[in-house]
Amino acid sequence: MKSKNETKQSKQSNPKATADKRTATTIINPNALKNLKLILGIIVAVFGLLIYVNTFHHNYCLDDVAVIKGNKFTQKGLAGIPTMLHTFYWQGYWSANAGLYRPLSMIMFAIEWQFFPASPHIYHIVNVILYAFIGFLLFSFLTKIFPKANLIFPFVVSLLFMGHPIHTEVVANIKSADELLSFIFFLLTVINLWNYFSNAKNSTLYTAIACFFIALFAKESVMTYLLVIPLMIFYFTSVPFVKNRNIFFMLLGVTIVFLVIHEAVLATVGSSKITYSYLDNSLVAAKSFGDRLATAIFMMGKYILLLIVPYPMSYDYSFNQIPITNFTDVKVIGSFLLYVGMVVYAIMNFKKKTLISFAIIFYLITMALVSNVAILIGSTFAERFLFVPSLGFCLLIGLLITKATNTYSLKNTFNGIGDFITANVKVLLPVAALLAIYSFTTIDRNKDWKDDYTLMIHDVANAPNSGRTHYNKGTEVMNVYAMLETDPAKKKALFDTVVKEFEIAMRIDPISPTPLQNMAVAYYYQGNYPKSIECSKKMIAAEPNNAGMHLYLGKASFRNKDYPAAIEHLNYGLAHGDNTEEANTFLGGAYLALHDYGHAVNCYKMAVQLNKTTMNLMNLGSAYGNANDFQNAVETFKRALEMNPNDAQIMYYIGITYQTMGDKVNAQLFLDKAKAAQGGK
Repeated sequence: MKSKNETKQSKQSNPKATADKRTATTIINPNALKNLKLILGIIVAVFGLLIYVNTFHHNYCLDDVAVIKGNKFTQKGLAGIPTMLHTFYWQGYWSANAGLYRPLSMIMFAIEWQFFPASPHIYHIVNVILYAFIGFLLFSFLTKIFPKANLIFPFVVSLLFMGHPIHTEVVANIKSADELLSFIFFLLTVINLWNYFSNAKNSTLYTAIACFFIALFAKESVMTYLLVIPLMIFYFTSVPFVKNRNIFFMLLGVTIVFLVIHEAVLATVGSSKITYSYLDNSLVAAKSFGDRLATAIFMMGKYILLLIVPYPMSYDYSFNQIPITNFTDVKVIGSFLLYVGMVVYAIMNFKKKTLISFAIIFYLITMALVSNVAILIGSTFAERFLFVPSLGFCLLIGLLITKATNTYSLKNTFNGIGDFITANVKVLLPVAALLAIYSFTTIDRNKDWKDDYTLMIHDVANAPNSGRTHYNKGTEVMNVYAMLETDPAKKKALFDTVVKEFEIAMRIDPISPTPLQNMAVAYYYQGNYPKSIECSKKMIAAEPNNAGMHLYLGKASFRNKDYPAAIEHLNYGLAHGDNTEEANTFLGGAYLALHDYGHAVNCYKMAVQLNKTTMNLMNLGSAYGNANDFQNAVETFKRALEMNPNDAQIMYYIGITYQTMGDKVNAQLFLDKAKAAQGGK
């Protein structure tokens, strides 16, 4: 039998007892603890900034063009802000009204443009700073809702959130500032609410309500926080139900005001809301509601997998990357059972206010609007949709790690950062290992978001079943390299790659006319004129008024020696906005081939008027010559010779024209000059 002393010594050797003793004997300096919280918050913010530093020199990418580079309101700077307040999202770029009203990020872009026009690097730096600020605010708020937990818990959760690679799309894509701003103002809302619970000052409450109201102007999904905030108050405070209810109604009130403004703006823009097609959301292609629901449930399971293993990632998950499925699919059943289990657990532990149940409910609420389960939205699946919901996942992982290392309940008796690290070293080591993996993945993924070309070339391998990724890769290779290549062999090889990608896109989605236009262009430059004509005709059947497509059909028809068809379609292009030098040159050539010299002369005249080049003047001179208007032919050739005095071919044409006119002296003079210019050959 052990003595009392032995028993006492045995108890003191227990880690928990040691921690309790440490708590009881250590004198806490309140200012030191306050400073420690500040330092830890700054560490979280700096960590978030450092893993995204390599985006600072990135260019515009994807929707950045629509909201910044190509947006006429943004490019007005401060002067464009009033217009942004009464127009729908994207209206400065196109007329497709998607029913969105998000002026806050647009206003920020306009301000940035005012002082740093056409400087994508500034926009990226601002995005990263906003993200770092989120890290600081998140840690600050978590310390408020978990006041009795070891500071290591909010610290770990905040670091995991900041480091999670699933956030790369939100931070690296400038357009997603709407996500960052909405979350910042949500955090400011709840921080002020918790301050109000402490100081009972109405001004603090009104500040919280104002922050929530501003958040709504960043993104409509903020409305899900109407449920999240009362849930937080219920779980993490002892605030009476009546007070919680009153706060909810105040938040609901400003939400209603926002919705009135939202609908008033959309009603006055003069453009009806678009209807989403399967190209926007592939679930539209589902043959039944059951298949649509099954596919949405499968995607919800995929979201969980991406939170656990954020690899591979893609900017696009459109048709047919995630095929339509049904309830016989084992993956659908597995996903369904997983979510049923989550819901059941959350309900059973709701009254117990367990952190796990809160994390589950938080995740489900914040995913509700983007899940496509209840209503279809304008996108099939996107990593950015996990930005806020991932906080629920990070809470669970943080809880798991701190509980497993027995550090969650360690008392906050730290008088400095050194003391904090020493006491929590056993939890910091596994967290550091996980963050190292997260950081490497994030930094590496950031590189893919450098610009459209880099992203689209890389991600086609991550989303090989998406028609859009193949189409976008083909388009980027064509526009960035193939169209500009001057070496014939390299140009053909590049267009071979372009055509291959477009053909894959068409096999995946043979219905969509979208790739046809670029396929027609690619086939044309590849030299496959019959295929270019085929694609052009299909595109024109889908879009009869597409002037650009008529132009390419005319050019391909000309190359294919179908001159009547060339004349028909080139004339259409000219009459509908494509009155270009190139169109007139091809049309003149078609008329010339059919011996319609009068029309040929008129076309070449227009080409010269649009761009006075040696080649255009030579074409016009040849047309005059074929029309037996030799005097104008000679004068035109001489104009060309003035631009290029040593061109032997022009001299030869002048000599031949004089010869045809019977002027042997001038004919011999220019023919001799042509021979001399060629080195006597």
